[in-house]
Amino acid sequence: MSPPLDVLAGVFATTRVGGAIFGAVELSGEWGMTFDRQDKAGFHLVRRGRCWLRLSGSHRPVELAEGDVVVLPRGWRHVLPSGARTPPRPYRETLAQQAGRGGNGPAASLVCGAFAFDTPEPHPLLSALPQVVHAHSRGAGAPASLTAVMGVLEQELSRPAAGSDVVVRRLLDVVLLYAIRGWVEAGSSEEATGWMGALRDGPTARALGALHAEPGRRWTLEGLARRSGVSRATLARSFRARVGEAPLAYLRRWRMTLAAQALRQRDVAVAELALQAGYESEAAFHRAFTRARGVTPAEYRKAARQPTGTPGQARRLRAGRATGRAASSRAASPPRSGWPPSGRPPPRPGPAVEGAGARGPALPSFPAPAGRPRPASREPSSTAAGGLRAGRRAG
Repeated sequence: MSPPLDVLAGVFATTRVGGAIFGAVELSGEWGMTFDRQDKAGFHLVRRGRCWLRLSGSHRPVELAEGDVVVLPRGWRHVLPSGARTPPRPYRETLAQQAGRGGNGPAASLVCGAFAFDTPEPHPLLSALPQVVHAHSRGAGAPASLTAVMGVLEQELSRPAAGSDVVVRRLLDVVLLYAIRGWVEAGSSEEATGWMGALRDGPTARALGALHAEPGRRWTLEGLARRSGVSRATLARSFRARVGEAPLAYLRRWRMTLAAQALRQRDVAVAELALQAGYESEAAFHRAFTRARGVTPAEYRKAARQPTGTPGQARRLRAGRATGRAASSRAASPPRSGWPPSGRPPPRPGPAVEGAGARGPALPSFPAPAGRPRPASREPSSTAAGGLRAGRRAG
């Protein structure tokens, strides 16, 4: 992949919690489903038939044909009806009404689902995507890669076999990334600024690609500018204008994102994680992580590994304690289920769900720098060493 798409895929894989939550839906006759606003990235795949998509407050419905994919990166409230003027109902009511219904009227087969992220406010790159990303896997101009993956996905859904559930989750990852990739490569002039502009601006995109490819490297602005092929001043100016912060400030934030992923997926010690994230002091890393995520590393890990927990629950628990709530409030209720129609609980984060193909960049890939690391102050310097192996601390 090109650097912009590497960055996009890395952000998607690293900030996501668990695999896709999805449900296959069979509908007939006239129907309309309303999906409430959720802190998730929603998606719909049209396997057979046709329907419409209308965002809340919008008067311009989008027609969806067989083979179409739509992604709602910020989970906007929306309606999915069989006709442009069909009155909608909450999707659970629609499914209950459809249960046992005969084949009156044209039939439709959909896959509806969502991805959850580790913070209510997703990475700025995902936030910069449009309200709806619409891709076609059939007809003239459809990308051959998306068509092929959708064909394999349809085969797994139609004729499930051993391991099909895992295979479908992985294929959904690929389908959604292909859909977003197509939008990025289309180069919409309406999104020429901000993060989308950063991915299309040569020097800034190369800098982002380098930071994501080697997050543990002892980067300096001069070295990053050399990699990007421009001067330090030019890179600093363009990077801040596109991304909203300086390159090394972004690097520190991205390292914390990788640290959060490691806490969700691995049993790495916090002290080791502090070294890998560029902190020689565990206490300094603890303060920085708490400031960035609103909870301590231990609270974050505990909440993320609950069967139905999310890191957001830990933030709510901490807020409850800060306002003097009773200790019993620590047992936070599971987040309200919005999608998918199947109603199945979200999968538990960890190797059993994530798999090697969906984890994104892992923290141990940080290269170990030569020589002894510099002592860290309260915050890691812009050239802080990352990715030190535990064995390097012997003695």
